[in-house]
Amino acid sequence: MDVPAHVPKRLMVNAYLLFFVVHTNQVGVGVLGFHRLIAKYVRQDAWIAVLLAGLFVHLVFWVMVRTLRLFEPTDLYGLHRAVWGKWLGTGLNVFYLLLMAAPTLVIIQTYTEVLQTWISPNLSSWFISLALLGLVVYGLLGGLRVIVGFCVLSLFLTVWMALLAYYPLQYAVWTHLQPVLEANASDMMTAVQKMSLTLSGFEIIYFVYPYVREPRQVMRYGQLGVLFTNLLYLIAMLTATVYFSHDQLMRNIWAQLSILKIIQVPFLERFEYVVIPLWVFVVLPNMLLYTWASTRGLKRVFRLQQKKGVYVVALLLFGLGFLFKTRQQVNHLNDLFNDLYLYAAFLYPLVLYPAALIRKKWQQRREVRSS
Repeated sequence: MDVPAHVPKRLMVNAYLLFFVVHTNQVGVGVLGFHRLIAKYVRQDAWIAVLLAGLFVHLVFWVMVRTLRLFEPTDLYGLHRAVWGKWLGTGLNVFYLLLMAAPTLVIIQTYTEVLQTWISPNLSSWFISLALLGLVVYGLLGGLRVIVGFCVLSLFLTVWMALLAYYPLQYAVWTHLQPVLEANASDMMTAVQKMSLTLSGFEIIYFVYPYVREPRQVMRYGQLGVLFTNLLYLIAMLTATVYFSHDQLMRNIWAQLSILKIIQVPFLERFEYVVIPLWVFVVLPNMLLYTWASTRGLKRVFRLQQKKGVYVVALLLFGLGFLFKTRQQVNHLNDLFNDLYLYAAFLYPLVLYPAALIRKKWQQRREVRSS
């Protein structure tokens, strides 16, 4: 496997599109129910935990881009080969290409649970899984430029949902935010960790970086995408905190959907019946980008044609879906990947960056001696 990832110019995208790619890949099914998981540990200080987790994402994104610049043009698969060598690098690449396929499984199972809970319990799990994977395969066969175009469309189709915060804020009890900073440091750290899976998605920069025409502008537009995501999550957390009491919030698994119950329009009895089906436009870019990154790994590491890799990963995910039949199993799946992403997406880049710096300096010294 070659370290550089040379991409033809006709397949590249403009740097400003990274704003849409990073943001849409960070927002998925997690936004529907992350409130309870955070407030469980820090109660009314949950918005502070969301803010701290967001600031940490900015730092990790900066580290990722700085690491990629050391060996550009390359991606994470090339970085592993350059920094850790053939055998360890290949092992890490296999781990990450599997890890990139995993969020699609998590999203399908979680979205299926939402549909069965809020729309109809009689909806067949395998049919929902098959329909979503069919959309994923169709999108992936168009290539990364088509996926990026869908990310742009997805943002405009869903950003209006943030405006729905207007309705619950009419009934806000602002004293729910007091007293401030009551949570201790240990609980605050636990709450920040629980945001790992919810805020993940920015690590896609490790894989799309070689496809950007203006790599020097990646940092600017990527950070703007992260900032926009952080603001949305902060608004969602503050809205849920002032609308629900703590006990009410602990009883709401899908707090964001419960808030929508108060919206009443003359021609529609339950507004969430519109929002939940539309949410497929929010989760589809996640599944497309993650599965694309996984099939990209199959091509880079095993030289498997990417279109064939799409079918292999889709069949694998469809088969694994039969292992999750209860809410507890889906919860365990979410908890497992929350822990995995804490290490793989948030902490590992902090290890990879100094190792890449050392490796790069060692290579430069060797080149000077040999010249």
